[in-house]
Amino acid sequence: MVDRLLVYPNGLEFRLVLLVRDSNHDLHDIPWGLPRGRRGSELPDEFIRFGLLLADGSKWTNLDGREPWDEDEVTGPVVSELGGGGGGESWEMSFWLWPLPPAGEVNFVASWPLHGIRESTTTVDATELRERATEAEEIWSS
Repeated sequence: MVDRLLVYPNGLEFRLVLLVRDSNHDLHDIPWGLPRGRRGSELPDEFIRFGLLLADGSKWTNLDGREPWDEDEVTGPVVSELGGGGGGESWEMSFWLWPLPPAGEVNFVASWPLHGIRESTTTVDATELRERATEAEEIWSS
């Protein structure tokens, strides 16, 4: 589940939280990091599939494997891991989304085969997020 959105004029931070009820499947490895050498091959059921679909049709998924600095001209959306952790029956990870999403819907989409979670979507109104971003105050200049 996505449980927190922090909005800034140039992007937003969100946190993904995973809670497991079935203690037979403890989360020993980070479930959203694609194992090395697995790109292009069948994904393990332990791997959570997670992505964003923005109102302008642009999207990002944790299957992309694209690093923003690989391109001459960076275009959004770019999602970066900020940190997190966990183990056992819970994990959480914070992400940074750049740039601020366009007005309209932001769809957070996820599925997790290991736990029988079919593709599900949570929708957030980016129009309101953009309005809140205008309320941000600069604390110090760089």
